[in-house]
Amino acid sequence: MCSHFCEACNQQTELLTIKEAAYAIGICRRTVHNWIKVGRLHLMEDAGGHTLICKRSLIRPYSKGR
Repeated sequence: MCSHFCEACNQQTELLTIKEAAYAIGICRRTVHNWIKVGRLHLMEDAGGHTLICKRSLIRPYSKGR
């Protein structure tokens, strides 16, 4: 994990790999990929071109009313 400023959240957040994101909330990697396709998650790329996910966008749906 690494920390980065997410422009979509306008806050500092942790960045997770797809595998870490899936593990963090107990879903499969395919679901993470599907959420990426529909624009549900905030994404960044590292210098190597790897997709990293904003942790805030990952947990946002679960923080409201649950």
